[in-house]
Amino acid sequence: LVPEDFPQNKSGRLQLAQAITSPRNPLTARVIVNRVWAWHFGSPIVGSPSDFGFQGVKPANQPLLDHLAAWFMNHGWSFKRLHKYLMLSAAYQREGFPVRPLELEPFRDSVLAVSGRLDPAQFGKPLKGGTDTRRTLYGHVDRQIQPSLYRSFDFPNPSFSAPQRDRSMLVPRALILMNSPLLLESAKALAASISKTCADDPARIAEIYRRVFQRTPDAAETQSALAYMAAYPKDDLVHPESQDWQYGFGEFDAATKRVKDFASLANFDGKAFKGTGVMLDALGGDPGAASKQSTIRRWVAPLDGEVNINAELIHMDEKSDGIVARILSSRAGQLGEWTAKKQAVCTDLTKIAVKKGDTLDFIVSSISGKDAAAYQWSPSIVMPGIDMPAMPGMNRRWDARVDFANPKAPQKPLTALEELCHALLLSPELAVVE
Repeated sequence: LVPEDFPQNKSGRLQLAQAITSPRNPLTARVIVNRVWAWHFGSPIVGSPSDFGFQGVKPANQPLLDHLAAWFMNHGWSFKRLHKYLMLSAAYQREGFPVRPLELEPFRDSVLAVSGRLDPAQFGKPLKGGTDTRRTLYGHVDRQIQPSLYRSFDFPNPSFSAPQRDRSMLVPRALILMNSPLLLESAKALAASISKTCADDPARIAEIYRRVFQRTPDAAETQSALAYMAAYPKDDLVHPESQDWQYGFGEFDAATKRVKDFASLANFDGKAFKGTGVMLDALGGDPGAASKQSTIRRWVAPLDGEVNINAELIHMDEKSDGIVARILSSRAGQLGEWTAKKQAVCTDLTKIAVKKGDTLDFIVSSISGKDAAAYQWSPSIVMPGIDMPAMPGMNRRWDARVDFANPKAPQKPLTALEELCHALLLSPELAVVE
């Protein structure tokens, strides 16, 4: 419509308004087919899907838009028939059709489907939490907090209208997917299912390709997969640095400048180690009032070297008398001592020599023998000149916050078959539309 097309009388304008606002009018059909076209072809015919007015973008192909709208109306406004019409067209099936990445919903559904975890249940309210395996269409969307997986796939802000999604190949996406519970649990389920039906590795590899990529692997792919599984390390650990930390309590011996009677904290609730009057978690802890209830975060050196320690001691409770923190070496005795009360204190140390089996104790005590309140102290230990395993060029590091876990119950690593399934689920071949 252009301005001169508008009726000049009231009844004419009313009829025009009724026609436009009717749920089944030609303009509505054009809006619908424009969006369906964009879903299949990657970009809409009208570049402003929510604005067909004077300020919107002109159609890139007006005859095509009109034809699709008329066809849609003449075929009962059927979305199913429209999808079929577009996907069977020569335009959609032509060679050289541009490859584009899947959006969040089809990617997540595909991963769940090929692993046998997809729940086909329809209707009803979505489930909250990461255990939901229903179609992503039924996923719970929190306006305030978006999961990292959703954000990495350019999921639109649910607080605003979004006529189309931006597409950006974010570098963090690969890292997010690599550590995503969705991919890890799906890889385990896929491997378990295939192990039940296939007797040997070549047959399992062929079945993985059939399920994930809907094709048979060629000879080179089969050999590469077999070599990948054969190279799987024995006695692998999910997070080996977590095994170098111990958590306990004890007493500081002022005469020897060492820990007296170290006792391990055996009670772990998934978030913290707890004992009578003491607690240690990923960020810090809470010592008891008695001198024998000092919290101790112990690091055991797994190799010889020289380390630097970086940490900030934070105590913010003004009602208590504060804390005293010490770093003790089993080889050299006390390395440093700091006090804190409602303040933050830098506790960095450099060039500390250690031998394999030496311990560094990060011990925190109440200054006055009264309740000291909680504190934060999560040291980072770096060994310059020694690389992280499988990460050349990055100095070996132990981070108290990142490494925090129960060393007596380490997480089980993936098996060789699960590793292969995980690698193929991360493959671009699954995550794109060709």
